[in-house]
Amino acid sequence: MTEWVRQVAAVIIFVTSCVGLGFLAESWVLRRGWPEWASGLMSAAVALLWPAILIGYFTLDGAPALLIMGMATAGTAILALLGAPLARIGALIARRRGSKGALR
Repeated sequence: MTEWVRQVAAVIIFVTSCVGLGFLAESWVLRRGWPEWASGLMSAAVALLWPAILIGYFTLDGAPALLIMGMATAGTAILALLGAPLARIGALIARRRGSKGALR
């Protein structure tokens, strides 16, 4: 019964961190007047953050090599593909609020 609570908590943390960091990245781009491509680059970095954390965690935890390779080939790709649109949603929210409304 408590397993579903952990899974829901993990999904909530993943979604809110991707959207929040995407918002923060776009706010920096707007506030500093950086070019448009910097927003996409920072969103890609946000999308690749959780896959890097998971690979680092399983590597430091001493997991078997087969688990690490499976995570590196399938799990991280799925997380990156899920994280990229979430980071862009955060960026669109920041852009909609405008450069003056974000991060005062």
